[in-house]
Amino acid sequence: MKTGSQAPEFTPSVIRGESTSDLPPVIVDTVSFSFPLSLIGHDRSNEDSPRWTASDAEIVEAFQSFMDDVFGRNVFTVDEKVRAGRNFFDAGCTFDGGFIAFGGNNRVPDGYGGHRIVEQRFQLYVDGDGCSRLPGWSRVYKKISQPSMDCRITRADLAYDDHAGSRDVAHAIQLYKDGAFTGRGRPPKASYVDDFDSGKGKTLYIGNRANGKILRVYEKGRQLGDVASEWVRWELELHNRDREIPLEVLVSPQEFLAGSYPAMGWVSDIIQKISTGREKLKITYQKLVASARIQYGKLLHFGALQLGKTKEEMFHEIYKPGVPERLRWAADNHLLQRELGEEPCFF
Repeated sequence: MKTGSQAPEFTPSVIRGESTSDLPPVIVDTVSFSFPLSLIGHDRSNEDSPRWTASDAEIVEAFQSFMDDVFGRNVFTVDEKVRAGRNFFDAGCTFDGGFIAFGGNNRVPDGYGGHRIVEQRFQLYVDGDGCSRLPGWSRVYKKISQPSMDCRITRADLAYDDHAGSRDVAHAIQLYKDGAFTGRGRPPKASYVDDFDSGKGKTLYIGNRANGKILRVYEKGRQLGDVASEWVRWELELHNRDREIPLEVLVSPQEFLAGSYPAMGWVSDIIQKISTGREKLKITYQKLVASARIQYGKLLHFGALQLGKTKEEMFHEIYKPGVPERLRWAADNHLLQRELGEEPCFF
């Protein structure tokens, strides 16, 4: 744990530049879906062919239509070329935020030395950059929750970013030594990668990917090249090995991260503080706007109607850098920066 001056209670969790007004403090940073191949209009489940008989253009068009339906139009663009497969699939496509893999996965062992034919499915993998393009997961969740979609999440990475480093890697190591990650039975496996203060970043691993759950606590800022950064990421990687990953992980990632290990209960406390602070900020801001409307609303109307001034002109005439005294608490706790962005742009 850091010593010295107290770290701010509210710290921004996302610095990718998107609006954070409806994003949870815990983000979905990577997710992999599995869908029936029949959803895109081609079902060759009972045949041995790894892909349907169609041109690349037809295949890409089918997947693009599916992506538009699930994520919204113009969010992702599927590349025009069908490529070699990955993750044991025979073929695939890439898009600006991940990849799609399909074909060759309809033959599974039957337990008697032979195989049986099952319905073909395809993998849709959205990486961290792809996840950051989405304003939220509500639309996707509603769409894939329909029974006809038969959607399964095969992997989900959930992350909380501590930009102040108030809970750093050393803190996580001490929690592990204190047994805070131990639930029932034996403590989870752990490993540690030390950069020997080179500035490349330290990482603590807790759990085992082979068992479907691993937590990484690492110096994200330094990993990205800022040797002086205090930014620490707590990232949980879930796989559907011996477990089902509920679709709700997309809209309530904080609950899954908080419940992953006993030591992660602090996530719930931070979320509650952020939620309470955000509501207080909203109410206080609305009161100040109402007061400003009474005091200056008619002045702005006069300027526009009688003097022909534009909104931009009047804004810059009145605008003054700083924070209202009644919102000082939010600025001091970095909550205002989280809601409006580090450098808000009004026009």
